[in-house]
Amino acid sequence: MSEHQDGNRERSKWLSQRRNEGFFIEKINEYVYEMNGKRTNIKFANLRKDNLFWFNTSFNRLREIEVFVWLCGKAENYYVVPCKKMKQLIDAKNWFDKGHNRPEFCINLNHEYLPANIDISSYHQNLSSLKP
Repeated sequence: MSEHQDGNRERSKWLSQRRNEGFFIEKINEYVYEMNGKRTNIKFANLRKDNLFWFNTSFNRLREIEVFVWLCGKAENYYVVPCKKMKQLIDAKNWFDKGHNRPEFCINLNHEYLPANIDISSYHQNLSSLKP
Protein backbone atom coordinates (compact mmCIF):
# COMPACT_ATOMS: atom_id res chain seq x y z
CA MET A 1 0.00 0.00 0.00
CA SER A 2 1.31 3.49 -0.82
CA GLU A 3 1.94 6.21 1.74
CA HIS A 4 -0.93 8.18 0.21
CA GLN A 5 -3.31 5.25 0.75
CA ASP A 6 -1.97 4.72 4.27
CA GLY A 7 -2.48 8.41 4.95
CA ASN A 8 -6.07 8.38 3.72
CA ARG A 9 -6.87 5.33 5.86
CA GLU A 10 -5.24 6.69 9.03
CA ARG A 11 -6.68 10.20 8.55
CA SER A 12 -10.18 8.69 8.18
CA LYS A 13 -9.63 6.58 11.28
CA TRP A 14 -8.38 9.59 13.29
CA LEU A 15 -11.32 11.73 12.16
CA SER A 16 -13.77 8.95 13.03
CA GLN A 17 -12.28 8.75 16.54
CA ARG A 18 -12.73 12.51 16.95
CA ARG A 19 -16.35 12.36 15.71
CA ASN A 20 -17.02 9.64 18.29
CA GLU A 21 -15.66 12.03 20.94
CA GLY A 22 -18.17 14.69 19.86
CA PHE A 23 -16.01 16.86 17.62
CA PHE A 24 -17.86 18.72 14.87
CA ILE A 25 -15.91 18.13 11.64
CA GLU A 26 -16.44 19.54 8.16
CA LYS A 27 -14.14 18.61 5.26
CA ILE A 28 -12.71 21.55 3.29
CA ASN A 29 -10.34 19.51 1.09
CA GLU A 30 -8.19 16.38 1.31
CA TYR A 31 -5.96 17.73 4.09
CA VAL A 32 -7.95 20.62 5.56
CA TYR A 33 -10.93 20.32 7.89
CA GLU A 34 -12.97 22.66 10.02
CA MET A 35 -12.88 21.06 13.48
CA ASN A 36 -14.95 22.69 16.21
CA GLY A 37 -14.67 25.94 14.26
CA LYS A 38 -10.88 25.74 13.81
CA ARG A 39 -9.29 25.32 10.41
CA THR A 40 -7.09 22.24 10.77
CA ASN A 41 -4.45 20.73 8.48
CA ILE A 42 -4.11 16.96 8.93
CA LYS A 43 -1.03 15.33 7.42
CA PHE A 44 0.37 11.78 7.58
CA ALA A 45 3.81 10.22 7.27
CA ASN A 46 5.12 6.68 7.57
CA LEU A 47 8.27 6.00 9.55
CA ARG A 48 11.28 6.26 7.26
CA LYS A 49 14.46 4.20 7.41
CA ASP A 50 16.15 6.90 9.49
CA ASN A 51 13.45 6.45 12.20
CA LEU A 52 11.92 9.81 11.35
CA PHE A 53 8.49 10.98 10.25
CA TRP A 54 8.99 13.64 7.56
CA PHE A 55 6.44 16.43 7.06
CA ASN A 56 6.18 19.70 5.20
CA THR A 57 3.93 22.69 5.11
CA SER A 58 3.63 25.80 3.00
CA PHE A 59 3.87 29.44 3.91
CA ASN A 60 0.27 29.84 2.72
CA ARG A 61 -0.86 27.10 5.13
CA LEU A 62 0.79 29.00 7.98
CA ARG A 63 -1.48 31.94 7.16
CA GLU A 64 -4.67 29.88 6.65
CA ILE A 65 -4.52 27.20 9.35
CA GLU A 66 -5.15 27.43 13.09
CA VAL A 67 -4.08 23.91 14.08
CA PHE A 68 -1.77 21.31 12.53
CA VAL A 69 -2.24 17.59 13.14
CA TRP A 70 0.72 15.37 12.31
CA LEU A 71 -0.20 11.66 12.10
CA CYS A 72 2.90 9.53 12.61
CA GLY A 73 2.38 6.09 11.08
CA LYS A 74 -0.91 5.34 12.84
CA ALA A 75 -3.99 7.31 13.84
CA GLU A 76 -3.13 6.68 17.50
CA ASN A 77 0.28 8.36 17.20
CA TYR A 78 -0.34 12.05 16.54
CA TYR A 79 0.65 15.58 17.46
CA VAL A 80 -1.77 18.52 17.60
CA VAL A 81 0.26 21.71 17.23
CA PRO A 82 -1.24 25.21 17.26
CA CYS A 83 -0.30 27.35 14.29
CA LYS A 84 1.29 29.89 16.63
CA LYS A 85 3.88 27.28 17.67
CA MET A 86 4.46 26.19 14.06
CA LYS A 87 5.00 29.83 13.05
CA GLN A 88 7.55 30.24 15.86
CA LEU A 89 9.48 27.21 14.63
CA ILE A 90 9.33 28.21 10.97
CA ASP A 91 10.13 31.90 11.63
CA ALA A 92 13.20 30.81 13.62
CA LYS A 93 14.38 28.87 10.53
CA ASN A 94 13.94 25.56 12.35
CA TRP A 95 13.27 23.61 9.17
CA PHE A 96 15.07 21.94 6.30
CA ASP A 97 15.20 23.83 3.03
CA LYS A 98 15.27 21.38 0.13
CA GLY A 99 14.79 24.12 -2.44
CA HIS A 100 11.00 23.79 -2.80
CA ASN A 101 10.19 26.94 -0.81
CA ARG A 102 8.28 24.62 1.51
CA PRO A 103 9.47 24.14 5.10
CA GLU A 104 10.25 20.48 5.79
CA PHE A 105 10.84 19.01 9.20
CA CYS A 106 10.86 15.71 11.08
CA ILE A 107 9.47 14.21 14.23
CA ASN A 108 11.53 11.43 15.76
CA LEU A 109 10.58 8.54 18.03
CA ASN A 110 11.63 10.59 21.09
CA HIS A 111 8.97 13.28 20.44
CA GLU A 112 11.53 15.76 19.10
CA TYR A 113 10.95 18.27 16.33
CA LEU A 114 13.98 18.32 14.03
CA PRO A 115 16.19 20.04 13.02
CA ALA A 116 15.74 22.10 16.20
CA ASN A 117 15.79 19.14 18.66
CA ILE A 118 12.78 20.68 20.44
CA ASP A 119 10.73 18.44 22.71
CA ILE A 120 7.14 18.42 21.45
CA SER A 121 5.86 15.66 23.73
CA SER A 122 3.33 18.09 25.23
CA TYR A 123 1.54 18.09 21.85
CA HIS A 124 1.46 14.28 21.58
CA GLN A 125 -2.15 13.07 21.70
CA ASN A 126 -3.12 16.44 23.21
CA LEU A 127 -6.43 17.58 21.75
CA SER A 128 -6.77 20.78 23.80
CA SER A 129 -6.00 23.00 20.78
CA LEU A 130 -9.03 21.56 18.98
CA LYS A 131 -11.55 21.90 21.78
CA PRO A 132 -14.06 24.74 21.60
